[in-house]
Amino acid sequence: MGRIGDMQSLFGLTARAIRYYEQLGLIESERSGRNMRLYSARARDRLRWIADLRTAGVPLTGIQEVIEMDRRGADRVAQMPVALTKLSELSDQLRAELATVERVSQKLEAELMASRGPAAPTTLVAREPVGPRVRRFA
Repeated sequence: MGRIGDMQSLFGLTARAIRYYEQLGLIESERSGRNMRLYSARARDRLRWIADLRTAGVPLTGIQEVIEMDRRGADRVAQMPVALTKLSELSDQLRAELATVERVSQKLEAELMASRGPAAPTTLVAREPVGPRVRRFA
């Protein structure tokens, strides 16, 4: 059994987030004699799933689907296709948003160039390359 502080350290979550996940029914805890929350190995495994999927940007509704499979007794391997589908949907959405941002950026750059005229020097801000930001948990 682990306390809420242990779960915070393991997964980089706030106590408030952990309590919220418990309120949503994604995890369960027991209470100690001092009324402290204690989390089982199963709750710790679910928090690992939740933390990984939240870090990837999966909304709570998608995470709830994965956790519901766990409640019905599906093992981790059976849950993975659902998690991968949620990640794929998110990836498609982000690609579409990125394409929109790039189109608007190109349009603004073209308008800026046109407003300065052909002889005016331009200094555009260099953009950072866009890539996945993955947070790994021990």
